[in-house]
Amino acid sequence: MPITPLPDDACRRIGSTLNITSTFMVLKELLDNALDSGAQTIHISISPNTVDKIEVRDNGSGISSFDFNALGRPSHTSKLSSFEDIDKIGGKSLGFRGTALASINTVATVHVITRVGLETPQMIRLADNGGVETQSVHAAEQGTTVTVTNIFSNYPVRERIARKPVEISKNIEKMRYLVQACAFARHPLRIHFAVLQNPNQSLRISPHPGKDIMETAIQIFGVQKASQCFVRTWPDRPDPNTGLPGEERSRRHVFQAILMKPDVEHSKIPKGLFFSVDSRPISATRGTGRKLTMALRECLRQSVCPLTSAGVPKDIFICLNICCSLGWYDVNIEPAKEDVLFLQEDQLISDFKTFLRVVYPSSVNEGQGRENRGEVWEACFHIWKMGLVGRGITARMNPIAHQLPTNIRNMRQPRYPFRTRHESEGTVTER
Repeated sequence: MPITPLPDDACRRIGSTLNITSTFMVLKELLDNALDSGAQTIHISISPNTVDKIEVRDNGSGISSFDFNALGRPSHTSKLSSFEDIDKIGGKSLGFRGTALASINTVATVHVITRVGLETPQMIRLADNGGVETQSVHAAEQGTTVTVTNIFSNYPVRERIARKPVEISKNIEKMRYLVQACAFARHPLRIHFAVLQNPNQSLRISPHPGKDIMETAIQIFGVQKASQCFVRTWPDRPDPNTGLPGEERSRRHVFQAILMKPDVEHSKIPKGLFFSVDSRPISATRGTGRKLTMALRECLRQSVCPLTSAGVPKDIFICLNICCSLGWYDVNIEPAKEDVLFLQEDQLISDFKTFLRVVYPSSVNEGQGRENRGEVWEACFHIWKMGLVGRGITARMNPIAHQLPTNIRNMRQPRYPFRTRHESEGTVTER
C-alpha cells in the first residue's frame, strides 16, 4: 500500500480522541475556556451518566460575532499568535493550542450561547468541521454558555466504556476534584457544580471577594476541617525596593500555601493535594507535582509524625501555588496540560523542602544519631512519669529537654503514647 495523505476528516477524528479521552476531559477544556474568558462565576451541570450532557455557563467576556466562523476549527485560538508566545503565557491562559473546542465538536454535538456587551445574544450550533451550522437570536446575560451533548456517540467503544458505572463514578470524582482545584487556584472564583438528579454529588463554592483563601477552604471542607490548616507564604519578607519577597530574584519562585497544622488531628485532615503554578492547576500524581507530594510526605514523616504511633496518614492535604518568573517553565508538555516543565526543577524541589522545614521544624535536630534520638524518647517518658508536664521543662531538669518539641515541653496532659527505644536491642517498649 503506497504512502498517501489522510483525508482531513480522518485526521480530525483520529486526533480528537487523543485530546478528549473521557467526559472529564470535556469538562476540563470547557472550564479552561471559561476561566480564560475572565469569568468570576461559573455554573456547571452534567447529566447523571456524564455522556448525555455537560454544560458550562460563565459571566466572562463572551464571544464576538466576528469570531463565530472560527469556533470549533482546529488551530484557531485567541490565546496566542505565534509559537514564541508560549513562553509568555504562564498562568495568563490555561488553553493555547486551539484544539479543545474543535476536538469536543468532533466527538459530540456543541451549542454555544453568547453575549458581548450590547450585542444581540446569539445561539449557535457548530458544524461538524467547525464554524456555524445554525444561528438564531437567544436571550442571554453577559458571558457564554457551552452545551455539549451526545458525547462519543460516533465512537461506540468509547461510549460504552464511558457509560459503565465505574467509569461514571471515576469521572464525577475527578470533576469534583477539578472544580476544587480551580476554586483554590483562582480564588475568589465562585463555581457551582451540579450533577442532575444527584444533589449529593454537587458542589457550591462562593467565597466572599474580600475574604482570604481560607474562606474557599471552609466552603469546600467545612469549618472543622479547615480549622486544622493555616496559610503561609515563603519567602515572607518583602523587598523594600520592589515590594516583592526579598529572595524572589534569586529563587525565581514564591510559595503560597495552605498547610496542615503540625498537631493536626488525623480524623479531621482535609483530603486533597492541590498544586498550581501561577494559578495554573497541575497534577499531583506525576511530574513535578508528584515530586512535591513525595517531599511533603517525607517531611511529615521526619518532623510531625516521629512522636506519634500513627505515622503519616494516608490522606494528607496541601494547597500550594508557586509564583514564578516568566520563561522559567514550559506549559506545552502533554495533551491534558496538567503538568509543566521547570527550567530548574531540582532547585524548586530543594527550596520547597526548605520551606517545609521552616513550617514543620524537625522534632529531633538534624545530625543526631540513633542513640541521641533514643535519649529524646527516654526524656519524653521521664518527663511524663515524673509529673513535670505543664511546668515548663528546662535544661536543668533534663540536659536534652531543649530538643523536645514545644508542644511536648508545655502540654498539660500526655498527648502521645510515649515509648522508650532500646536501640542496641532493636526493641520498642510501650509505657
